[in-house]
Amino acid sequence: MAAPEIEQLFDCPPPQYTEEHRRTFEAFKAALNRGEVRAAEPDAASKTGWRVNAWVKKGILLGFSQ
Repeated sequence: MAAPEIEQLFDCPPPQYTEEHRRTFEAFKAALNRGEVRAAEPDAASKTGWRVNAWVKKGILLGFSQ
């Protein structure tokens, strides 16, 4: 799953989602469910101990717009 594809869909949404867009989202969702991508990850260098993966958050939000 490529972050640039998700970011592009989120930042420049098309007037209408195509089957290709849906496949991109479904692949993202499957990777998320398998734990291959995470919305946040432990990060010892961070003040909170966590690092947010903004592109994953965008992908999750895409699910509400399709």
